[in-house]
Amino acid sequence: MNDLVRLYARPRLNSPDMLASWPGIGNVSIIVATYLKRKLDFKELGEIEPSYFFDAIGVVAKDNVVEAPQFPQSKFYYWKNKGGGSDIILFIGEDQP
Repeated sequence: MNDLVRLYARPRLNSPDMLASWPGIGNVSIIVATYLKRKLDFKELGEIEPSYFFDAIGVVAKDNVVEAPQFPQSKFYYWKNKGGGSDIILFIGEDQP
């Protein structure tokens, strides 16, 4: 269970606010989160190990070989406010557990 969250950076953040996004009706939160990530140039912070939260829902065979299951990604990003206000942590999940 120690590997639930993998951090790729440990930035010093100033009173960060967090915006969490999962798909839902119209994917509005995913669209907004992806837009913010692109426009504000968020940096990758880490990700959640999905195998603890999602079950494999099928098997894919390619050339008679079973491939490893693919799980939805759940990633964290951060943005540092150069104006001195609160920084932002952004979470984007491809599916809801």
